[in-house]
Amino acid sequence: MPPSSEIQPSKQRSRCLLAALLCVACAGRGAPLASAPGTSTDPDAAGTPATPTNSDGAPTTSTGPGSARPAPPLPGGDEPTPDKALPELRVEPLGMHVGGGKNDAEEKAPFHRALERKFPAFLECYRLAEDPWTGGSFGIDIKIPRAGGKPAIEQPRTKIRGVGFQDCMVAAVGNADFEKPKAGPTVISYSVRFTLVGTKPKR
Repeated sequence: MPPSSEIQPSKQRSRCLLAALLCVACAGRGAPLASAPGTSTDPDAAGTPATPTNSDGAPTTSTGPGSARPAPPLPGGDEPTPDKALPELRVEPLGMHVGGGKNDAEEKAPFHRALERKFPAFLECYRLAEDPWTGGSFGIDIKIPRAGGKPAIEQPRTKIRGVGFQDCMVAAVGNADFEKPKAGPTVISYSVRFTLVGTKPKR
C-alpha cells in the first residue's frame, strides 16, 4: 500500500476539482445564455421566427421560392379590349370596263395585276379621308398607251371627302405600270371600294 502521505494530496485535489465544478454549475443557472446573431432574447417572442438582419442590423427580405408573392394584375385587367383594337382597312376592286373589248376575265387580268400592285399606295391615300369609318369608292378612267407603261388619267370620281385624298389616288393610279395591251391603246374605267372593318368607337 502507498504511504498515507501520498494519499492525502490526492484527496485534496479531488475536493478542489469538485468545488470548481459546483461553482461553474451555479454560474450557469444565474447568467443568461448569449443570443445568436439576428435572434431575439425577448421571452414573449418565443416560437416566433426572428427577422434576419444584415451586417448593419437592417431587416432583409427573402427572395427564395418560399417567399414568392402572386404577380400583380396586368394593367387594364386580363380581359381583351376589342374597343381599343385597331380596325382592319380593306380595298378591293369594285368594277372594271374595258372600252371596245370583250370584258372577260382573261382580258381584264393584266390590267387588274397592274392596279392591284398599287393597293398599298391606295391604302396610304385613304389616311387622308375625312371620315374613314364611312368608307366609299373611288373611280377613274385610265388611258393605257400602245406600248404599255404609265397611263394617262381622266375623270376621277369619288364621294370620299378629305383634303388631298383624290389627288393622292390620281397620282397612285398614274404611277401604275401596265403591260402592253394586246388590242393597242386601251381605255378602261376602273373603281375600287374602301371598307373599314370593325365598330366605330364611341365619343
